[in-house]
Amino acid sequence: MSPRYLLAMAAFATVASGAVFKSQPLVIGLTAGDGKDAGTATLSPARGGVRFKLDLRNLPEGEHSLDIHQVAKCEAPDFASAGARFNPGGPGGKKQDSASPKGAGAGELPIKLEILPDGTEHLLFTAQSVSLRKNAANSLFANGGTSIVIHAHASDLRADPSGGGGDRIACGVIMPQ
Repeated sequence: MSPRYLLAMAAFATVASGAVFKSQPLVIGLTAGDGKDAGTATLSPARGGVRFKLDLRNLPEGEHSLDIHQVAKCEAPDFASAGARFNPGGPGGKKQDSASPKGAGAGELPIKLEILPDGTEHLLFTAQSVSLRKNAANSLFANGGTSIVIHAHASDLRADPSGGGGDRIACGVIMPQ
């Protein structure tokens, strides 16, 4: 066989092996606690992580935080169904908050949302702590999926040592499609 043919076969095998669960962007609809459309989060594979493109609307003006939670369920109005923050490292791994000597858990995204007076925010960032790889330990598709949660306040370690941002005001389910 020619070297060119072998190279083509190797590339096909890498793609066919399911290294990335979904190569097309995954669009997640977000819902506010009052049932209104809160916009979308578009997720796509990025080198070393996941690229998030947020197009948010109908949210209260001000600073908010964004986390990944461990359950693929978003039941309004409080979104408690989304469970705790995503932490694939578990009890022996990283702690749930950035104040921990071990660092933040995978679900604690270091993002501060700045919702404008018209209720919108548009943001693009890459999270290095998570993956769209099907079998990765930090896969957003672990255990049937996860969820994106927007909190009422920006994470403030002085006010809340857990790094939490208060009430959950919007949520969207991340599941393999």
